[in-house]
Amino acid sequence: MSPKSLTLLVILLLAAVCIKAEPSPSQIVKEDSEEMNAEKIRQIYLRQGIDVEVKDDITGVEFSIKKILVLFIPFFFIILLFLILLRRRNRINRIKSEWVETEAVITNIRQAEYSTPTEHGSSTHTQDVYELEYTFNQSKYKSSYGDKTDNALKRSIKGTKIGDTLSIYFNPENPQQIMVF
Repeated sequence: MSPKSLTLLVILLLAAVCIKAEPSPSQIVKEDSEEMNAEKIRQIYLRQGIDVEVKDDITGVEFSIKKILVLFIPFFFIILLFLILLRRRNRINRIKSEWVETEAVITNIRQAEYSTPTEHGSSTHTQDVYELEYTFNQSKYKSSYGDKTDNALKRSIKGTKIGDTLSIYFNPENPQQIMVF
């Protein structure tokens, strides 16, 4: 995790700790004079149809475990989602900076079956498999790329046909390994 991400995470956690829980009814009423006491505040609320218990000793908001959990559970999921998206973005940026971008020609589009495990065995599906041809260091490479789970591939090749070119990234250490964004 980068220092910038860690700093943001610490700031979010500190903000969550500093956020006060909902104020008690006695804190909402502003005291007009020194003589405002708990019974007068209670009477004001009773006139509005709200029965509350007001203490003379107002020391602030009390935190309970329940209130703390109510504050931290949403922050936990927001931070978790942020970290997942950050990790995916970092992976894509790393690939784009370390791999080589080139144009590939679609030489064939075929249907292939694949199966996924289910509760009752497995489920068979079909996917489009794109056979691509590209050149690196004066050598021609062929690679296949399926679209069963890759939404970026589906968006980038929608409407393409055999003979069309497609921008791809490939690993220079293993030119058969490709990614389409």
